[in-house]
Amino acid sequence: MDKNQTKKTPSKAATVNLQTQDSNQGKGKGKGKAMYFPHSQGDKDHAPMKMTSHAKAGLQFSVSRVAKFMKLGKYADRISAGSPVVLAAAMQYICSEIIELAGNKAAEAKTKRIKPRHIMLAIRDDIELNKLLGKADFAQCGAVPKIYDLPKRGAKGKKGCEVNDEEMDDE
Repeated sequence: MDKNQTKKTPSKAATVNLQTQDSNQGKGKGKGKAMYFPHSQGDKDHAPMKMTSHAKAGLQFSVSRVAKFMKLGKYADRISAGSPVVLAAAMQYICSEIIELAGNKAAEAKTKRIKPRHIMLAIRDDIELNKLLGKADFAQCGAVPKIYDLPKRGAKGKKGCEVNDEEMDDE
């Protein structure tokens, strides 16, 4: 190289991002090997990276699965592109609320694992979730612990159980 020539560095658009794949993710041949993800910022040599619809929306719940079940359910003749996104976001929010409350119940029980009983107790203790899922049946979770008040005695008591105070004093 001459002194007058400068070393050309690739532009930001042409740079390649090197990321290693986590050993717990995915199946198949690419386990643990480096994967290349080209940038899509104005680079004409590389096609823009594809993004899933739930990644675009910033969700964990799959928007495409929700859309598939909405179409298979025949709830309407046509489904807009935004309705599965909104439904997936609502389902994710409700699940995160339930899991948060169930985690608190598991912490109260001094365990690190959320069990079905913790989920049931979390739903039954929350007013809005109980209204939404009040008729849901949780198998092998027991009942919500509640101490019932003693029945109030009337002026007379039950028919066969009438006891006078005088009889009690005699004995």
